[in-house]
Amino acid sequence: MANEQEIKKDIQRLEKFNDPVLLMIIFLALPAVIVATMFSSFGDGTLIKIAIALCFLFFTWLAFKVSSVIKKRIDTLQSSLKKLE
Repeated sequence: MANEQEIKKDIQRLEKFNDPVLLMIIFLALPAVIVATMFSSFGDGTLIKIAIALCFLFFTWLAFKVSSVIKKRIDTLQSSLKKLE
């Protein structure tokens, strides 16, 4: 019974972070700061633009990866909860 309650608590906690839009906002806020710093410090050359694009692509990929890991974890917890019931 206690294990079942812990699993339900973990599922509820993870479902708060299961919003892809929220994750994108969180993960793209950091590159926005990096981009602002790069533009103000180094100018706006072609290499800087490429670096900025790669930075945004990396953090976008990271947001999707974290989202998929959270979804997998929720699915795993839900399947273990069904086994207990």
